[in-house]
Amino acid sequence: MTQKERENTQSPVRIADLCFVYAKAKWMKGFKAFDLDGHFAGRLLYASMLEDNEDNRCKLQELADQNAYAQFQLQLRKGDSIVFQTRLSA
Repeated sequence: MTQKERENTQSPVRIADLCFVYAKAKWMKGFKAFDLDGHFAGRLLYASMLEDNEDNRCKLQELADQNAYAQFQLQLRKGDSIVFQTRLSA
């Protein structure tokens, strides 16, 4: 099955199924809403939203690994629960 065929057979993603992205660097006390353009969002409205799947989790971990010098961590949150959190790189 080609990529195009897979895309056509997948059901559309609903906004209610998406997770907000949060991030934290070592000098921060807690996680804040994050825009994947590289900015901390002042309001949750401006935070990036992603589907919780293995591909997005891998991409978030790669981003955290690329910014390991800052002990950068990312989270996917749905409501008040943390669905995924990147691990710290050594």
